[in-house]
Amino acid sequence: MDEREFTKWILNNMDLIVKDNKDPLPKASSFGAISNNIENICDNEPKTCVKKFIHLETRIRSSPKYNIAACLIQKNMSTVLQAIMCFLYDEVRFLSNERSLTRESNNIRLCRKNNEFNNVDKAIKNSNNSWTLLAFSRHPTDRFLSNFIDRCIRKPTKGIYSCNNCKFNMTCFIIKEYEHMIHEQNAIVMRKDFEDMHFFPQNWRCDFHKKLNNYSIIKYKNKNEKELAEVIKSLNDLLYRQNIGNSSLDFIKKEMLKSKTMHTTIDSKVRTYLEDRLISSSFLMEYIVRMYYYDYKLFNYSIPLLNFAF
Repeated sequence: MDEREFTKWILNNMDLIVKDNKDPLPKASSFGAISNNIENICDNEPKTCVKKFIHLETRIRSSPKYNIAACLIQKNMSTVLQAIMCFLYDEVRFLSNERSLTRESNNIRLCRKNNEFNNVDKAIKNSNNSWTLLAFSRHPTDRFLSNFIDRCIRKPTKGIYSCNNCKFNMTCFIIKEYEHMIHEQNAIVMRKDFEDMHFFPQNWRCDFHKKLNNYSIIKYKNKNEKELAEVIKSLNDLLYRQNIGNSSLDFIKKEMLKSKTMHTTIDSKVRTYLEDRLISSSFLMEYIVRMYYYDYKLFNYSIPLLNFAF
């Protein structure tokens, strides 16, 4: 069974997933919350929330030809965005090598070390104000679910020890991941393993702690063709303003419309089941909010409403 076949099988094997997620979910808050209104909960109780603007990593891909630099965030269309920036770095080379935006994986990327930086200022040094910084943000709940299914079910990197030793149990993972984030945000040296790079907050990347207001942020959605079309239009408008030609814009648009890769989990039975379980549980969602509170706030997503039993 190859990876694509295994992905299809595991994402529709409900017996395994339901078996590991039968634990009853408490109705009350783990943190003693006494109100269902948690819009400002981390402003009032900062010690129980994951901090904003911890410096985790910055992965910049640049196109000096068009004065544009993009920051990659895992599970925010990062593979396709990296390919787009490689194409814009050298369109002729990209096309002459018969590369595709949807097949340009991280391990075989054409532009390795050519347009890659770990610091915004290095990427755009000696530049003028015509440079544009681009990043995709993703709804925190949607991003968490996508990461959990991809990293903990579809392709766990550490076998049975993956995902906080929780196997497929989402409740176990959420609680342990919250505790792990709280610990790591205060560590002198963060662990930064492969799972961390996927689950840690979006606002910890991209030099957002000092550059957030300089970025053009496109909200990444991929639940249906209409939402994907909105993302493509927003990106097309931004690239057009950087004087990128129509032929290149058409190529990017055409390729992005094919961008539902094997990593896409949105249409699976597992996704439907776990999403319903998560968003219907105020107990679990409070952990999600406390982990990603500043992603909700900084990228303008509504804080979910909770309904605790008192």
